Parts: sequence; structure tokens; C-alpha cells
Amino acid sequence: MATTARGYTYPASSDHVRMWEHIETLAEDVDDDVGTLVAPAVTTTTATLGTVATGFTVVDVRGATLLGGKLIHVDLYITRSGASITATTGNIPDTTMFTLNSAYIPTHEVSCVWSNGTQSGEAVINTSGQVNLRTASATVTSGDNIRLTAVYIKS
Repeated sequence: MATTARGYTYPASSDHVRMWEHIETLAEDVDDDVGTLVAPAVTTTTATLGTVATGFTVVDVRGATLLGGKLIHVDLYITRSGASITATTGNIPDTTMFTLNSAYIPTHEVSCVWSNGTQSGEAVINTSGQVNLRTASATVTSGDNIRLTAVYIKS
């Protein structure tokens, strides 16, 4: 029997007797890797995904890790509950609205778009896991909903 660099055993050209057993061994060897492709780890609780920042309230949060934690999906639906964040020609002070737990923290800064249907802006997820609002098309007032979805690769 031969073995690949990833440790999968497969039949060599001389392994022609009871071939079905060799194919079964190969299939069992790849089961774990295939499982990470089709069975994402999904969370729908704030405690599992991270921590909401002061001045914000969670409406709904969801996250998923796939490919053994290398592909990350984060979906945040958060309401501004603190004071207004004043926009001046599209710029606002960088404002943390959520901090992700370690399984969801990117290895590089990720830029994404947020919106609420009438206004939008840019947000950044930094390598500390902070989800920061950076720009807004208008002042973000108390009661405004913020929806943000990000998908990124963790190296």
C-alpha cells in the first residue's frame, strides 16, 4: 500500500487482490477532511460568537467556521443603543460595536460593508477581533439597526 503526503493510504499497482478493501480504507482515511467541508460549526449565541460593545444591543448574531476553522462567516444584526455617532462628510470616529471570540478572529484586517436599508458605511474586523464602524453615509442614531456580514479566510 502506498501513502500520500497527507497520510491517505491507497492501493499500489501491485495491490489488486481484494481491491474493495483498499478502496474502503482510502474512503475512511478521507472522512475527517470531507466532514470539515460539509459540516460547519455554527453558532447563534452572542456568548459563543463574542461580546457586544457598550452602546449597542444584539438583535441577532450568527457565525460559522468551515474547513477546519479556516473559512469564517460572521453575520451581525445589532442596534445602536447609545448616543449618536456623528458623521461628518461620511467619516465617523472608529467605533467598536462587537468583539469576536478567538475562533472567529481574522489573521488579517478584514473590510466589510454595513447597512440598515437607508444608510451604509464601512466596518473593519481587526486582528484583535474588534468589529469597528469606520464610515457612515449619515449620523448613526440610537435605535438604528446595523447589519453586517463578512466571510473571510483565516491563514
